[in-house]
Amino acid sequence: MNLIGYCLLFLATFLMASCDYLSNESNNQVLNLVRSKENLLFQEIKIDTILVNHPNSSYQGFFEYDAQGLYFFDKLFATASQFDKAGNYINSYLGKGQGPKEVPQIQNHLKIGQNHYIFSGYSIYVYDQNWERIATKVINWNPEKSVKELEENPKPEYRGIYEIKYFGNKYATIDNKYVVFNIESTHPKFNGFFSNVSQEYYKKAKIFAKMDLVKATVEELGGNYSALYTKNNAIPNFDFQHYDIANDSIFVGFEADSLIYVYDKKFKLCYAFGRNGRQIKQHYSKTQTYEQAMAIFAEERIKNGFYDDIKYFPDQSILFRCYTKGTDSITANNNPRRMQIYHHTTLIAEVDVPYQFRVIGFDGKYYYADGYADEEKEKLGFYRFTLK
Repeated sequence: MNLIGYCLLFLATFLMASCDYLSNESNNQVLNLVRSKENLLFQEIKIDTILVNHPNSSYQGFFEYDAQGLYFFDKLFATASQFDKAGNYINSYLGKGQGPKEVPQIQNHLKIGQNHYIFSGYSIYVYDQNWERIATKVINWNPEKSVKELEENPKPEYRGIYEIKYFGNKYATIDNKYVVFNIESTHPKFNGFFSNVSQEYYKKAKIFAKMDLVKATVEELGGNYSALYTKNNAIPNFDFQHYDIANDSIFVGFEADSLIYVYDKKFKLCYAFGRNGRQIKQHYSKTQTYEQAMAIFAEERIKNGFYDDIKYFPDQSILFRCYTKGTDSITANNNPRRMQIYHHTTLIAEVDVPYQFRVIGFDGKYYYADGYADEEKEKLGFYRFTLK
């Protein structure tokens, strides 16, 4: 073989080692699979716990990062309490009710521009920077077919057969003009629970809805389940997606799948990368009906591991992905948690983190994470850490 031949052989070998091209059964696209390298720069991170002095909390809620500090959204009391980055209490807003400074319920929150958007079921409550309500909206699915057609002949592209995903939902923005959220179908003829239709569902179902922010109208459906679910289509207790949107890219992870899928903002699948979590237990029980799945839901999610929260910071090209390992001890809040850290597509760290740890923001020095609430000891707080 001459020199040119050796060079071509080397180039082909290098490309094959860098990425694979796999057929994605769910959407008939060719998937560019980048093989993630591993270059572990550290084995642990120092995590500080910042306790807050909350005047009135149910300890059931979540923190979100804001440029001026952090908010704790209390799901039981329907309040939004503001703290600085040192954990000092600033003020509380909202409260359960129907008044102009109240909200019936808080499930999710987005800050878009200077306005706060509170999501509760199909309702959206919009507040200005002073937490004065300026609008109330209801999500319009904009169905393109009659009720009879939707009932008798559901198709995966029909908006009218979907609903907001009941468990583990998230909202994110694209161009500050659209809101993306997770969806699912519980249609009797098109769902992930019934064994006679689940194979077709995981091949063709959409996983995201894109809603016009001003009109509150669903304009587009997008994304698909990974091919893993067409091969293991009887594990609906782990068919949830976790994602983040940054720089026109959507980073999507599935609980049963070690890969991270990257879409553009038009929901075109671009590539995937990722490595298996260490010592993760994935002995998922297969079910055939909704009743079977719900009967073991809580136990399955304690004894098994799964991948969940994803957060990407484009300025650093750093992506955090958390996962639970699974445990033999069937006790609530006892599923060990770890976090992978990727720089571009290279895994640079895999570290232990506290239960329910979820990265939420970065201020140029510290990364901030949600996850500390102890109702028995009446302690509430957030985490922060640095990467050197």
